[in-house]
Amino acid sequence: MKLDYVGRLGSRDNRECVYQFVLPDDERDLIFQRWLNRDEASQLANAQNAVLPNPFQDWGQVRVGGVARLETI
Repeated sequence: MKLDYVGRLGSRDNRECVYQFVLPDDERDLIFQRWLNRDEASQLANAQNAVLPNPFQDWGQVRVGGVARLETI
């Protein structure tokens, strides 16, 4: 956004300048939307390609009295 000068209000002794906010017309909202779409697609691809840890990969098999049981290593 930018400020555009509109004019002055008040008497000579108590004058105030008046400005107005103006939205830029340079298609920055379109560029931002493209960046947002790209980032969301990247996050989705990363989530779909994520390798989830195997909860049993750190478990080993131990035999106790001829019976196999799992024990943390």
